[in-house]
Amino acid sequence: MMKKIVTIGDNCIDAYHDEQKFFSGGNSVNVAVYSKRFNVNSSYVGWVGTDDYGRQIINDIKIKKVDVTHIHVKNGLTAVTNVTLDGAERVFGQSTYGVTKDFELSSNDTDFILSHDMVHGGIWGFCDQYFEQLKMKGMTTSFDFSDCWDSELLETLIPHIDYAFMSGSEDTPMLRQLMIKLHANGANILVVTLGENGSILFDGTEFITCNIIKVDAVDTMGAGDSYIAGFLNGIVKDKPLRECMVIGSKSAALTVQYQGAW
Repeated sequence: MMKKIVTIGDNCIDAYHDEQKFFSGGNSVNVAVYSKRFNVNSSYVGWVGTDDYGRQIINDIKIKKVDVTHIHVKNGLTAVTNVTLDGAERVFGQSTYGVTKDFELSSNDTDFILSHDMVHGGIWGFCDQYFEQLKMKGMTTSFDFSDCWDSELLETLIPHIDYAFMSGSEDTPMLRQLMIKLHANGANILVVTLGENGSILFDGTEFITCNIIKVDAVDTMGAGDSYIAGFLNGIVKDKPLRECMVIGSKSAALTVQYQGAW
């Protein structure tokens, strides 16, 4: 039977005000949407506001055939991230979290999540408190810690994460020492995406590196999330770790060739 992935927590509108373009996104939403590229069943659980942005996010995700039955509309505003482009590189401005900052799971949401095989969340999704329970219930867990190398969650949450993702810039001895430390804290598999320098993985025994797939980049928005989705979809199909990294790199290369996350 095909395995199912559920993502929880953050969603947002990526607002390119200079161009008056507004794209649905957010780490957890992006991973769910990108997973459909690989014909994997995916669902998203989260909160949106009662504004036009909330309606846009639900409609956009639904079009991508992601299960949206557990998106809840809450009184208030949908999260927004302001974005400008410097060449193809995204530059983040002010963000507002809207109703997402109060995100919590109902018992019905939890039962729905437990009907899947893998759960993914991110550090901006206000969902970290649920992963210990979900892991204890037998789920495979994945979490994106972004570039928050000083987050206390790297001590408290990471023991409950099977696949931990982080962002960096280059492969250095210092980075490798940090990865060894995080593995010792409890991370099973740790992957750091390095932008144009590819990615590096540590499984407790060896480091594995992977180059990017070189393409003409238009907008790097969503590249890391796309990599995560590709990697995880390799995992649910029992691919070797090195192959999962290549799948992630190919997915990211596709994403950077257009504007917006997806």
